[in-house]
Amino acid sequence: MIRKFILIFILLFLASCGSPQDYSQTYIIVMNRKKIGTEVVNEKTDRNGNRTCIAEQALDSGPNAKDKKQRIIKTKMVIPKGQLFPSSYAYDSDTDSSYEIKVEDGKIINTNKTQEESEVKQIPFDPGMPMLSLTSYHTIDYWIRKYDEKKRGDQNIQTYLFPSASIVKIMVTPSNTILPDHDNKELKIKNYEIEVDNEINILLWVDQDNRLYRMFIQGPNIEVIREDLFLKIEKDYKQQGENL
Repeated sequence: MIRKFILIFILLFLASCGSPQDYSQTYIIVMNRKKIGTEVVNEKTDRNGNRTCIAEQALDSGPNAKDKKQRIIKTKMVIPKGQLFPSSYAYDSDTDSSYEIKVEDGKIINTNKTQEESEVKQIPFDPGMPMLSLTSYHTIDYWIRKYDEKKRGDQNIQTYLFPSASIVKIMVTPSNTILPDHDNKELKIKNYEIEVDNEINILLWVDQDNRLYRMFIQGPNIEVIREDLFLKIEKDYKQQGENL
């Protein structure tokens, strides 16, 4: 009997422990060299290989806003094993807007809910197509895995773009933009230039696991920087921000 209880205890303990594939990270969001928010990501993988990624983004109000309360965005994404497109994706903002994406009967169903109404968009689902959100930055972790490293060169990736609920072709070009603060041989940083629908240009750096390390979105001048890297360069950013 005692052995039975010990075995049950061990099994419960092992079940409570995280999978070696689990992932947690904090990113600092910067605009025009000033920190404006954070994005915290927690991903867990179940015994069947399905991934559940929960993220929370906190954004400061603009300098002219009367209400200085942070804007909070929460997302939950479930990605089946071996796939890049989520079986479900939920986006909730404290500004009373929410989105829900699910794949059903060969279609991508996007439901946008506000206080006043609910709008539904449906388009055919291509199983090989990834999803990318330009507001939930961690989604680029999964999207960039569609790039074929063996072929290299310029590649067009057909993508479901959130929140527009449209399918666009995104050009990816390998780049060699090396920054001094990226000097970390263990991470094996890779760099890409990305052009979204001929309108948005992005510089992306990922680590050896294709996890977001640093991203710069040209135009709005938004940077998303992994916390450990940001702590290394924070002083420089503060000085540059004060000089703007």
